[in-house]
Amino acid sequence: MNTYQQYLAADMVTKRMASVGVTAMHVMFARDYSNRGSSGHEVTVGIDYDDTDGHFMGDEDREAKVNEFLTLYPDSTVTRENDYGKPNMLVRGVTNLGVAWEINFRSGVCERVQVGTKRVERFDPAVIASIPKVTVDEPVYEYMCPDPIVAAGLVA
Repeated sequence: MNTYQQYLAADMVTKRMASVGVTAMHVMFARDYSNRGSSGHEVTVGIDYDDTDGHFMGDEDREAKVNEFLTLYPDSTVTRENDYGKPNMLVRGVTNLGVAWEINFRSGVCERVQVGTKRVERFDPAVIASIPKVTVDEPVYEYMCPDPIVAAGLVA
């Protein structure tokens, strides 16, 4: 694997992005400098917040762009990974030369929904001097994302 193959992958990915009206903000090439196999050769692309017409894309717009991308390029998959706040939509694939690529479309349309509780111990506010612990129910939230592509079974 060499840098030129990564360049070809980045070129293919940015052309695919342009076909759905999205521009790359940055492209990063990952390298395995120590030759340990711990990091592969891959290309990571982040999108611009504006579409190719210069209009700001909100969550709904980015969600629609991901769905359009997956429809046009069924060799791609989407996952949602939550670092801070709403989860990022990560579209991934592998070129015919074996270069993995990923596009971070950022957050999409997700709603924070309480899905249950968990038991945790807290200090009893009524008896703060002796500070005993009591078990209480604490809300548990997950993001529920209406995603027609996932519902149709078109992603891994």
